[in-house]
Amino acid sequence: MLPAYCTDINEYREWVKGPPGIYDDQPRYEKSQVVQFVDQDEIKEWIREFDEKEFPNETATSIASERTLKERFFEQSDKWDSETAHLSSPAQRFLHPSYVAIMGMAQENRDEIVRLLLQDMQANRREWFWALSYLTHENPIDLQDSGNLNKMIRAWGQWGRKKGLL
Repeated sequence: MLPAYCTDINEYREWVKGPPGIYDDQPRYEKSQVVQFVDQDEIKEWIREFDEKEFPNETATSIASERTLKERFFEQSDKWDSETAHLSSPAQRFLHPSYVAIMGMAQENRDEIVRLLLQDMQANRREWFWALSYLTHENPIDLQDSGNLNKMIRAWGQWGRKKGLL
């Protein structure tokens, strides 16, 4: 059997304890199974080792440094738009890997990603409202303008100019 890996102590305790209810007196796993606590640094190390093994001449760092943040942003935003334009569910659109990747890029330089989101929203009318609200902790859209794409984009554009990002 494969080992069960846990990333935090509470998850570990749940794995060991087993499901609640009528099976409380029985362990979730046979003795032949392994339950192991794994910390986040160890997971990152495994990923690094995998990348080095699978892509010996290309590490994530070297690939990222070869392309600018702006190039990576537009690559992911174009991919996101083309692969989610047909979706009506905001959750499906926001959970797309390219959207998540863009949010991750904000760890490198939040202000530059906010600037790129604002510029792209105005140029391409992409709906970056949730990302902007999440990254800035603000929402300049008036409640009565919700749902009106032109007014929503205009509100974020005014906000960006006021903050010196546009």
